[in-house]
Order: sequence, then structure tokens, then C-alpha cells
Amino acid sequence: MTASDTASDTQRHAVPRQLPLLRWRWSEDTGLIIVFILMVLAIGIPHPEFFSFGSIKTILRQSALVGIIAFGMVYLVAMVEIDLSVGGIFRRGLQPAGVAH
Repeated sequence: MTASDTASDTQRHAVPRQLPLLRWRWSEDTGLIIVFILMVLAIGIPHPEFFSFGSIKTILRQSALVGIIAFGMVYLVAMVEIDLSVGGIFRRGLQPAGVAH
């Protein structure tokens, strides 16, 4: 076996390299993102006011409290300190606001 035989053998079995940035993989969250985008479009196309600044601001404001509580729950679950009373505390905290309204 000569050096030229080894070089040609290496070239035949060489695997083409792929750039990691150009390769797309289906992750676990890709389907969730696609469904979310489809839902937003399904609501926004028949009702264009859904995409207005005021509507988006209201949605973000209303979901902020739930997001804060969800962040705290992720922390508790990650520390294996599961606390099921968070829902009751959330309801108790919002009860005066509901009565006042």
C-alpha cells in the first residue's frame, strides 16, 4: 500500500462536514412554537385589532402575574420543594381585588 492509495482511500470515505449553524433540527419545542404562531394568526387575521399596541400591552400585563408565579414554581420544583399551596395563595391574594371590583 502506497501513500497515494492511502490518500485516495481517505478521500473515498470522507464524510462531508456540515456547518452547525446551517443544520436545522426538530427540537421538542419547535412544534409548540409552530402551534403558538398558528393560534396567534388564527386570532389576528379575523380580528386585526388583536395586533394593536393596546391589545398586546393588555395581554402582557395580564400574564405578568402568572409568569411571576410560574417562575417561582419552577424554582421550587428545581429545588425539589414542591409546594401545592401556591394556587390557594394566588387566589387569596386576588380575592380582595375581586371583591373591590
